[in-house]
Amino acid sequence: MATSMFNSVGLDFVPNNYAAPLSNENTPEAFHLLQNFLAQSEIGRALVEPAKLSGSQIKAFWETGVYDNGGDSGTPSIVFEFQETEYVITPGTVREAMGFAEYDAYTIVVGDTDIQRMMQAIGYSGSLVKIGQLKRPLLRKEWSFFFDCITRAFGKKCTNWDAIPIDSLQIGYSLLFGSHYDFARLVLMNIGEKMTENRNVVYFSRFCQILFSACVNNVEITEEEEIPSFKLHKRVFSDLTNKDLKKVTVGELLLPERVHQFLNPQPQSQQQPQQINNDTQVAPRQKTGGRTKHRAFKAAKTLNTDEVGGSTSVATSRKKRKVRANRLKSVAVDAVEASETETDEETLH
Repeated sequence: MATSMFNSVGLDFVPNNYAAPLSNENTPEAFHLLQNFLAQSEIGRALVEPAKLSGSQIKAFWETGVYDNGGDSGTPSIVFEFQETEYVITPGTVREAMGFAEYDAYTIVVGDTDIQRMMQAIGYSGSLVKIGQLKRPLLRKEWSFFFDCITRAFGKKCTNWDAIPIDSLQIGYSLLFGSHYDFARLVLMNIGEKMTENRNVVYFSRFCQILFSACVNNVEITEEEEIPSFKLHKRVFSDLTNKDLKKVTVGELLLPERVHQFLNPQPQSQQQPQQINNDTQVAPRQKTGGRTKHRAFKAAKTLNTDEVGGSTSVATSRKKRKVRANRLKSVAVDAVEASETETDEETLH
């Protein structure tokens, strides 16, 4: 694990794009809720992967990458070369590689009013007049940890971690209020801008490795070429706890509705994003050469007679599955407590 800038393969690797400590093992219980919330969120994979980094692979990506910002209404992209083959990375590539969901439209920017509402909902104790000047120490330790993980993973900076950048606020709002922020576009633009700015100084080493590996298949990382990854150390928990102890007053832990739902999941149809104000800008998804599948879904397997035996039909197989389902349903009904009324039992059947 690296903690400061280091040089490898002729490049300087900047301490940013930290992996987050989302495992509950040997961590204070007070942080478990938001650790788990982040781990199971849309950015969960981007906060912890990959397990290994290759200095030579990242070098090939960083030095050969050509960034196109796509203009005001176009799609950003990076084209890089490896072993005389060119690879194109679009937001769709990033979504598939990092597990971001794909929607028909994305929020470009959430307005200040909504950001202020979010910060009030999580108990921010400072002034909300200037959104660009918000500080983590004015949050409870749990929410300070939440934004520290986001900022250290997605931020373009490598210092001043107490400040909460606008991008981190946009990401936080999307996770807590479901605004469908375009994480993939942000990742691609941040890498492209830093890549163009200085070819000798690498930012976002974890994300570079994820994208390289998504494009170039079956290239192993040898022990000789492996480089350390920047990781947020677990001492962050004791540091944040001690800072809270020094405060004159610490408000109660406030949780937005989405976090309450995470604590008490209920079976329901897919949630719709909450209503956002008029100063929030939304843009349709750009078509970029094929739709990226949502990682939570798999294509249904086609059943044929060869798979279930030559004399067995598809209809027969479906009938058997239906009988098994009815049996399971009957068992579930029998397990209902005796205190329930007969009307309730008939409804369950």
